[in-house]
Amino acid sequence: DGDELEALLEARELGMVTFLLIDVREYMEYQMGHIEGTDELWPTSQFYDWFPNIQGRKKERLILYCHTGSRSYQVQHVMKAQGFGHVGNLTYGIISYPGKISK
Repeated sequence: DGDELEALLEARELGMVTFLLIDVREYMEYQMGHIEGTDELWPTSQFYDWFPNIQGRKKERLILYCHTGSRSYQVQHVMKAQGFGHVGNLTYGIISYPGKISK
């Protein structure tokens, strides 16, 4: 959830954990505001463009998010079915995140 992600981001800054925070919303949504500490933008509408390019990253720890958690949940489900072992989803999306939002 949002509180857990906030704690994980703080732990990552301290070098205690490693993961990538991935926004799967669209570019315009990302520009309007994204979670501070987001590492990459993988727009869901361009899934078939970026998905082949990440096949070598199946062992990385990834946390996906979108606006309400539904798109990121769907992407997470597909990724797990394709062998990605460490993919999490921010339940209820960015709207549930209490931390800093960058614009």
